[in-house]
Amino acid sequence: AAWAAYIVRWVSAYIRQGIPIWAITPQNEPENNATWEACLFTPQEAVAFLGDHLGPKMREAHRDILIFVFDHNKDHLYAWANATFRNPKAAQYASGIAFHWYAGDGFEAIQNVHRDFPRALLLASEATYERWRWSDRATLEKGEWSFGEGYAHDIIGDLIAGSIGWIDWNLLLDENGGPNHVNNVCDASIMADVNKGKLYKHPQYYYIGHFSRFLLPGSTLMKTDVFPTPSYHGDAERPYGTCTGEDGLQSTSFMRPDGFIATIVLNCGEDTINFKIREGRRAAKASIPPHAIQTYLFESTIFGTSRPSPFRASSADHVFRARPFVGVNLGGWLLLEDWMWSQEMSSKGIPDEYTLTLAYGGPSDPRAIELIEAHWETFVTERDLDQLRDFGFTHVRVPIGYWLVDYDAADGFVDGGERYLFRLLGWLRKRGMRAVLDLHALPGAQTAYQSFTGRKSSLAGFFRDPSHFERGKRAMRRLAGLILYYESNPSTAGVVLGMELVNEPDWNYWDTTPGIRQLYETMVPELRRVLPARRYAIFLNFMDAPRVEGARWLAAMRIRDRDSFENVVYDAHIYHSYGDDNKQGAGQWHGDMDACKTCCRDPLTLAQLVEAKLPIVIGEYSLNTGFAGNPDFYLSFMADQLSAWSNIPGTVGSFFWNFHILRKPGSWYKEMSLLELLTPRGPIPPISKFNVTSLCPGRDLTLCPRYDPMTVMPSDDCVWQPAVPPIIPADAVAEVAPAARFGRPRTW
Repeated sequence: AAWAAYIVRWVSAYIRQGIPIWAITPQNEPENNATWEACLFTPQEAVAFLGDHLGPKMREAHRDILIFVFDHNKDHLYAWANATFRNPKAAQYASGIAFHWYAGDGFEAIQNVHRDFPRALLLASEATYERWRWSDRATLEKGEWSFGEGYAHDIIGDLIAGSIGWIDWNLLLDENGGPNHVNNVCDASIMADVNKGKLYKHPQYYYIGHFSRFLLPGSTLMKTDVFPTPSYHGDAERPYGTCTGEDGLQSTSFMRPDGFIATIVLNCGEDTINFKIREGRRAAKASIPPHAIQTYLFESTIFGTSRPSPFRASSADHVFRARPFVGVNLGGWLLLEDWMWSQEMSSKGIPDEYTLTLAYGGPSDPRAIELIEAHWETFVTERDLDQLRDFGFTHVRVPIGYWLVDYDAADGFVDGGERYLFRLLGWLRKRGMRAVLDLHALPGAQTAYQSFTGRKSSLAGFFRDPSHFERGKRAMRRLAGLILYYESNPSTAGVVLGMELVNEPDWNYWDTTPGIRQLYETMVPELRRVLPARRYAIFLNFMDAPRVEGARWLAAMRIRDRDSFENVVYDAHIYHSYGDDNKQGAGQWHGDMDACKTCCRDPLTLAQLVEAKLPIVIGEYSLNTGFAGNPDFYLSFMADQLSAWSNIPGTVGSFFWNFHILRKPGSWYKEMSLLELLTPRGPIPPISKFNVTSLCPGRDLTLCPRYDPMTVMPSDDCVWQPAVPPIIPADAVAEVAPAARFGRPRTW
């Protein structure tokens, strides 16, 4: 316990000095009784130390810092992984396992761990050469060429086997291979002659550069077949870092987030190798000299010639088609809400997914797992998607909770939703549909008293607790990484249009610390390094009323940081309920008021966005007015709204809320359950039947009331102005009177 407390204090001290810590290992080389600083652990001792002491203390003090176990040679990698990740207490704290190269290639060991423990991150954490392995040709100025080859050989093998990265032992050493106090002097990528004040770059520096320069952050490994070529199959293990002609042509490829493929090719042999790179339906002849490394960079066509890249299309908003898309939310599926599953939740007094899971025994209880997985399996089906596509819905917005990408059983949610998301994206790709992945729930709740946060809270804890705030940012990073994985997989490539950082955050926290503005200004540039603007949109939800402050800020950021904020879309949610119920007539419903709101008021609530030329998405809307509707009204209301979303300048698309509600027959929320509203079950025909060539065609917009765009609120009433008959010459009255009856505008 004391040693664990010391490690936590050590981490805290670094952070106080402004040095961020990404991850730690509990002990370097725990099996090595070395002459330098060392501490021996058996796998069982290390598991107990992590599970009982270090893990709990680190989670309490530094929740976002990863812990990698082992940190020693590959020959014992599997045994340590097996001991750690099959122990429930230790496994919950272990993010992954680190390893060194000093026992030889060991690529199969990495593959086996990756296969049996797929949630564990694998990290090559140390490699170097001792100076005694220099050949007669090596010098301080030039180094040893074979060392660069050995590095590249190990990096390629480790990455293919499943490692997420590769770390050199030392970037810089002095001319004696130090500083060092036990005389195990080493070589390094850069050597310094302290007496002469000179730096020398050794071959390792340039070989590493082929990976660090061309494999951008967020790049995803692709399967690369190299044939026919020999590979080393010697009976005895070679010294670590060995690469010769027996290894043949070696290669790995990565899909970069900008849509390009980077293929790295290595030849450690004595002869030139002629080869052909084939990708999709095209191929190119190439040649690599002896003892050389090459990188080829080219645009991918595997997923179709229309695959976006930053070097195609000049339109700033080319991610979107010219005509706004018509989409729908898939809410209540991977993130449960009480009112959307009334029989299982609201009718039983269960307010959120956390409480539902707890009622069935908790996230590890077979009853809870069976209930939630059955819902994931059946709530969204291929038949549903077929019906939506046939009616003209081309996009879906998928609300998810942070635990889908950053799972911790202590949060109280069932794990496993991601595989259903993957299945959905495959279904969408088959139908030519696209998706936005929406972080609908963040740790601690981004707003109070809402079921969609996963666990209702009386406070917006996400903005009040820095640990929640940091974990939410981590979830955003992991969602971005997951999107890149989907892009690299042929069955899901091209489907995800972008991601939304947070749904409906409490606007009271716009300018706090932590706050919404701080979140957006920090995470958008960071995510843009992974999700380039020419391929992905980032959606930001603003809840200010009137819509002035958020619009001004986003417009300013698009000027101040153009590269990061290109294709960052303002998400507006527009409901005629939830505070915008009809007020006129002592609580009685008036269909004309909703028509007035849609055609006259709602466009003006977005006027500041239009003036700033912001891309806009209507992330949520419905046919709900807070009062019971009827089929004729549903049809006219849908027509008005679709015409508005099609004609408000800058609007890229819209998402109806929701595709389906699990409601009791005859109960509320039919007007938010799209599949019940589509013909033949309901009155709404295919999208192609609606006239969206202008705003609210058939309505006399000269009768709209006047609003101030700077002050109009999304909850303001709207009443059509009475018509004023024109002055008509007396001798023409008989002819024009039948056409001059000004009453209510005609409805659909």
